[in-house]
Amino acid sequence: MFAINIFINLIVGIIVQRCRLLSKKGICASYVLGVVVFAMSPIGYAFLLCFFGITAGVEHLIIRTEKNNFRTEGQVICNSLPALWVLCLFYFLKQEKYFFIYTCLLASSLADSTASAIGNQYAKKIYSVFTLREMERGISGGISAVGTIAGMLAATIMGMIYVICCPLHLFRESIINVAKIAMWGTVGMMIDSILGISFQKKYRCLVCQKKLKLNSIVEKRRFRYINFSSLIIIP
Repeated sequence: MFAINIFINLIVGIIVQRCRLLSKKGICASYVLGVVVFAMSPIGYAFLLCFFGITAGVEHLIIRTEKNNFRTEGQVICNSLPALWVLCLFYFLKQEKYFFIYTCLLASSLADSTASAIGNQYAKKIYSVFTLREMERGISGGISAVGTIAGMLAATIMGMIYVICCPLHLFRESIINVAKIAMWGTVGMMIDSILGISFQKKYRCLVCQKKLKLNSIVEKRRFRYINFSSLIIIP
């Protein structure tokens, strides 16, 4: 089983590298994460692949993000670490509820990633999650109707995957589980927006007067009008 684990993760790593979905460190982080998850639960690993697969599909096929816009090791870890802790509880305690929570956490991350990608690409206006006033595009804490709907659909898809892989005897219970996962995925998506607008550091470019997220400094460093000398911290 260990050899199968290593082989499958190696194949996935090669595909990710060929598709240029992650940075080099991001690929290393995802490989280690994949080996650990597969060792604890092959089904949980399949869920993790579905999560990253749908996220990559949305970002690189539907909205066609730039080829050099890699996800970093930090993003991989932040999106997966909470779910990994819960999967550890499932592995050691053998209680189904922890696998359900694991799925909800993946649904939350998937909903947030999908809502951000679709909202920033297709929404006409972005609104603050607190005040519902219009705000700049690309800043954490912004929500949109099209992005929120896309996030809810993504969480629902994760719920459907859970039901397919973990079938129940009663169809009614399956529908309830899909609804629960979709609901908690949506709640997690909104909590992430609230935390983003409340705690994430933001910067303003003195040249273009645009607000930027902290990670945008590295991502947009290639543009001439953005540099550290022209940025100030917004309290």
